[in-house]
Amino acid sequence: MSDDEKLAAELEQVSEKALPELERRFAAGDKRALLEAVLHCMVGRGRKAPIWVRLAFANAYTDVTYYAKFGSWDDVFGKPWPKGHREQAQRRAKLRLYVWQRIRELHDHHARGIDNNLFEEVGEEFGVGGRQAKEMYYRVEKRLPPKDRAMARNR
Repeated sequence: MSDDEKLAAELEQVSEKALPELERRFAAGDKRALLEAVLHCMVGRGRKAPIWVRLAFANAYTDVTYYAKFGSWDDVFGKPWPKGHREQAQRRAKLRLYVWQRIRELHDHHARGIDNNLFEEVGEEFGVGGRQAKEMYYRVEKRLPPKDRAMARNR
């Protein structure tokens, strides 16, 4: 299996888990959930989008382009980032990557086990708790494609 096929299989598994939650969020009024669902349907191995995604996207698209019910895509899908949240999200994303890199460095080059003690130690280095460091580490580990993980370790 090639690296691209492995990545597609990983992404398909992530999408399978994400779509039910995205459907729930969309039904509850979260407009951004629809675009996230479209992304998940595109990145796997060519899976067909669930009916709720297809209908909701078709309705949104026609409401903007044919019926002019909305003046912008933000009206349909929601603003990508509420005011002030984008910068905060960028800082959190960088911190997650730094925490992940430090844990990988200690594991790969200093033969440290990836355990709660390591999460506590690294969390302290970055001003977060051990539990938060653990969540950050596994969030990156889960979402970062394998070939990107190798490049990120060497930064």
